[in-house]
Amino acid sequence: MKLKPEKIQNYKDYTIIIETQKSSVPTPKTDEEWDRLFEKEPDDVKGTHKYKINDKDGNLVDEDDSNMWDTQACLDNAMNEIEHYIKRDNNGWSNFRWDKSRTGKK
Repeated sequence: MKLKPEKIQNYKDYTIIIETQKSSVPTPKTDEEWDRLFEKEPDDVKGTHKYKINDKDGNLVDEDDSNMWDTQACLDNAMNEIEHYIKRDNNGWSNFRWDKSRTGKK
């Protein structure tokens, strides 16, 4: 069953889709638990939220499901990624498209 997106945000020429997901570890409750969590490799931990970024044609250009625990974290990270895309486009990388094979994710 596909979940309804928690938030859809347009940012520049991109659309950010934020969804909830089941975290791979219990949600930390104390500062010490948060510190231990962020000492781990970020890709090893799935938080409660994830995002996808689509270009203006609806093509997936990026997604991240690691170590984000609220909507704002997803939005901040996705907007930061979009800013990197824009810089790359301005430096002659206009044909760049995110490719999961670069990260080893499946």
